[in-house]
Amino acid sequence: MPMASVAAATEKELVLHTLQDLPDENCIEEAMERLYLLFKVAKGIKQANAV
Repeated sequence: MPMASVAAATEKELVLHTLQDLPDENCIEEAMERLYLLFKVAKGIKQANAV
């Protein structure tokens, strides 16, 4: 997903896109790890913008 689209996307859209990009053979644990990383990055960006 292009960066401009990421900025405008809702959290639900980001989650769906992240899951769709995973290979079919990935397990739930790997999907959860990817989503947690996405959450931490988004949280960091929000904190950086608040300063």
